[in-house]
Amino acid sequence: MTNFRIMGLASMMFIGSLAGCGGSSSGSDEDTSRNPTKDEQPQMDSLSVPNYVPQIISEDSAESVAKSVYRHLRYIAWDAIPNSDRVTGTFSPEQLVREFTETDTFDLSDFLCSDSGTYQIKILEGYPEIDAEENLFFGPGDKLAFIFDECAGEGFTLPDSTREGTVTVDVIDGYVGLFGDSVTSYSVTRSVSKKSGFVADGQLVGYTHGDIQIAREPGQLTFAGNSYKRNPSNNLFLEYFLGTYSLTFEELESATSYDRWNVSSDFEFQFGIKALGGHFRTTINDVIFTDNELESGVITLADDHNSLRIELFPSHLTFELDLDGDGIYEIERMLNRGEF
Repeated sequence: MTNFRIMGLASMMFIGSLAGCGGSSSGSDEDTSRNPTKDEQPQMDSLSVPNYVPQIISEDSAESVAKSVYRHLRYIAWDAIPNSDRVTGTFSPEQLVREFTETDTFDLSDFLCSDSGTYQIKILEGYPEIDAEENLFFGPGDKLAFIFDECAGEGFTLPDSTREGTVTVDVIDGYVGLFGDSVTSYSVTRSVSKKSGFVADGQLVGYTHGDIQIAREPGQLTFAGNSYKRNPSNNLFLEYFLGTYSLTFEELESATSYDRWNVSSDFEFQFGIKALGGHFRTTINDVIFTDNELESGVITLADDHNSLRIELFPSHLTFELDLDGDGIYEIERMLNRGEF
């Protein structure tokens, strides 16, 4: 199997997914083109991931909470739905001819870390399998580790930053193809990330941290996890936390120019937003995502005493606030689309 095929696997699986969780450069005016030496590099354990604590909803904060929740959930839907790659139906495990046992470590440093550092893929459990054309597939029981260490290279890392951290991927069901796409009609994978992202000036400027299980089937995608944290690209104000959650995305309609998806939480979960300073108990009911907008549905957030109910409409949203926990919303306000 050629190095090109291995490079394709790594770059498509992780450059593509990290396009949504990178960060911006430091913004300093001084010359930072020189990559830090090994002694200057921060240790991964010392890099900071925010600690989200319970947050209180008040009358003064209700509007900013409603606006921020909308922006973050819209991003989450936009980021998740590309993982619902339509299955071609052309793959069958019967096409596999043998296990690939030649090596358990693939070093892609020369390809992707051209300036400094290393990038390796290690097979921790099982073996990948190949077909007669040497295409590589990972199936149930296979476990891989993607390891970045001070990796810097043009076109792979952000300017003035290095790629750091580890990601382990378990294939639980189905098969995953060369480019991380599901090649069987149903697949389940689990990824565990340890501060995996970009580091600039000793700070994480984009990362994924925690674990997430993704179940794919035609027209449906479910994300479930615990303490999954992400910092989207060039949107530091969108940094957020999803705790003990399960979100299901169901395709309602597919057209040439747009898709319509229903987004719901399978149970109450913790939704943390860094810009708001903490997390809220949250449920999402039948939120419709289409044309990069949330056009309808209900989002409810609660603290120990108060609750905020956000209802979305094509032209506006309303938010209602219950300040004494009696189930009656005393305050109702409206925001037009141009306001949020």
